[in-house]
Amino acid sequence: MNTLLNTLKSLGGFFIASFLWLGAAFAGNAINIDSSGLALQGYDPVAYFTEAKPVAGSSDFTFEHEGATYRFASAEHRDLFSANPD
Repeated sequence: MNTLLNTLKSLGGFFIASFLWLGAAFAGNAINIDSSGLALQGYDPVAYFTEAKPVAGSSDFTFEHEGATYRFASAEHRDLFSANPD
């Protein structure tokens, strides 16, 4: 009986570790970019949190992260994002 419990515990740990690893592996692929690498169709990602609405970003305020170019409505929004892009 102890052998069966130990085996089940090992398998449970294996499946949990596998699930967490797969989640982390796919999380990095969830960037909304177009064919030119522009993220979020040029909308400012910070504005969704600070203004609770979509705001078009400007090509004057950009930041590159994980192969995507993000645009921002202001330098302040760009700087907030660049401090913690994840």
